Amino acid sequence: MNMLNPTAIANPENYGPEDIKGLFVRRFKKDVQDQIAGAMKDRRVMKRSDDASPKEERAYEILAGLKFRSLDRAQRAGQLLFRTVLEKALFSSPAACLQTINARLKKLESDASPEAAHDRTMLQDLATALEAITPADFSKYRKLLADLRPDGKLEWNPENPADRLVIFSERIETVKFLKENLARDLKLEAGQVEVLYGGSGQDDIDLQQIVGDFGRDRAPVRLLIASDIASEGINLHFLSHKLLHFDIPWSLMVFQQRNGRVDRYGQERQPVIAYFYTTPKNDRVRGDLRILELLIEKDTQAHKNIGDPFALLGVFDEQEEELIIGRAIEECTTPADFECKLEQNAGDDLLAALFGDAPVPKGFAARGRTRTPASLYPSDLEYVRSGLESLLPKLDVQAEADPSRQMMSLTINEDLRRAFRFLPHEVVPEDGRLHLTADRALVKKAIKDNRADDRAQEQTWPDIHLLWDLHPVVEWLNFKLMVSFRRHEAPVVTLPALERGELLYLIEGEIPNRKAQPVVHEWCAVRFLGGALAGTIGLDDFLRRTEFGARAWPNPGHEPNLIPLRSLLPEAIAEARRWISKCRVEYERRMQPRLAAELEKLQRLHGRQHEQLELDFRDDGAGFRETRLRKKEEKARHIDRIFHEYGEWVRDSMTTEDQPYLRVAAVFRGDER
Repeated sequence: MNMLNPTAIANPENYGPEDIKGLFVRRFKKDVQDQIAGAMKDRRVMKRSDDASPKEERAYEILAGLKFRSLDRAQRAGQLLFRTVLEKALFSSPAACLQTINARLKKLESDASPEAAHDRTMLQDLATALEAITPADFSKYRKLLADLRPDGKLEWNPENPADRLVIFSERIETVKFLKENLARDLKLEAGQVEVLYGGSGQDDIDLQQIVGDFGRDRAPVRLLIASDIASEGINLHFLSHKLLHFDIPWSLMVFQQRNGRVDRYGQERQPVIAYFYTTPKNDRVRGDLRILELLIEKDTQAHKNIGDPFALLGVFDEQEEELIIGRAIEECTTPADFECKLEQNAGDDLLAALFGDAPVPKGFAARGRTRTPASLYPSDLEYVRSGLESLLPKLDVQAEADPSRQMMSLTINEDLRRAFRFLPHEVVPEDGRLHLTADRALVKKAIKDNRADDRAQEQTWPDIHLLWDLHPVVEWLNFKLMVSFRRHEAPVVTLPALERGELLYLIEGEIPNRKAQPVVHEWCAVRFLGGALAGTIGLDDFLRRTEFGARAWPNPGHEPNLIPLRSLLPEAIAEARRWISKCRVEYERRMQPRLAAELEKLQRLHGRQHEQLELDFRDDGAGFRETRLRKKEEKARHIDRIFHEYGEWVRDSMTTEDQPYLRVAAVFRGDER
């Protein structure tokens, strides 16, 4: 917030909605869903559980009865008990839990104490029970396998390239287990299963290749198994709408990060989110599991209601959230008590309190204030076609337009190629042939087809570009057309729509603020009739009066007499100056209340900063009084300097200079013949 406005917050430890008003935008999916219908669909959530097998039940019984003498003797701040770590691992998979045990046994090898010997025995007993659990005894895996069959609950069809699956697990050992066993049991071919996890020997290029293939229609991959390395910043929704949690995260942030890979803007199908877990008979472990089930339920409710699941735990940090869940398990918190705590946190949403509870605007006012600027051309395509046509004698550019398809193709020359020098090299095809369209749907299809193209591994840019005002071709053309007239030169246009002896000087005017930034930009047409000033009209009235751009006017082809046009130019400029000055007065009238309010607010904030300074450095009898006084004075000077600089910036930004820049764009005359 201080980067946005260094004057807003007097006390960083205590500030509220009014202090940061206008400095933030906070919106959730539920807030914008009505405005982007079809681009964000409601998710379908499935809880898929199965009773523990006898061998699993044996492992859970041993786990519940663990009493370590050395491992959990002293619990460190910010860490969970090792028994809790083991339970978390077993909730993922026996393989993950076994890996955790083996790593700890290795650490205990050098400890010859009786306590360590006891703990080794306990761990070895649990390891023996885990080693006995085969894939056939792993109930959660059997449930997943059944759901992935052709007649399963997930209705997965690996033959369909648009029905790809994402499976998340927090443990690498679980990811490895799933890849090996699913490929075998589902009879998937080589290349149909890919994995993403840290430390797998995959470099960034390999990871990008896997992610790219997962969104590419012709790539063989159908199943992506990933650790949480893939839960942030990766788009997996192009050909996938089903995401499976093979273990339940202990952090609501991880819930949101994982689910956001497929449940995001642009998802064309209903997202399906499935959570897999094993239900043991052991009362203690079952109670711990119920806390995780509550997280699933509360995340789903929060997603629909408050929009922000993070508010339920109130710490906004993944590790802190896992610690809260772990502490609840270690303290044997009942599911009912834990649910009450979540509800209380939701009611005490700190960010909602900070950002305020103003109703979320639905966007109707914004749409109502949107208008299309006046133009002489019905479309960008027509502008580019006409502009290139007028310049073709001077330019080595081959261009063909197809208005019926809203398409244009052109071969770029070296001059135009320089307009692309700051963009990725793959933007320009090797043959230098560009295909442009004003049809946004066609561009979206080209992007989608590009993802499906095997060549897209090397070429990541679609063959068809969107033709709009910021495309390099349009910017290049703008410059070429602008310099086609020399300095202080403007065209004279003869129009039959104007009266005999009527002249219209079309003039562009800009007025800058004190920072030389244009804030008033207007077009006007100064009208003369029979050599006498006859008034000034705005751009919209000018276009209606002349029908210029609305219909095609033939060029009469004769040279007009420029002497009377030049003689009236000073008067036209003076009248345009008066016009733009009136626009400036209107701008100042609108801005003055805002400027006064902003300066008054700054003065109030300045006072609050000094009041807070007095509180921070109040004399409480502490030593080093001279040092504290010097620091206080330095801080006061810093506050004064910041407010002075910010105040000057506000004044300079909202105050204009009465020195308009005027440019005669063209002169329009009636036919004298």
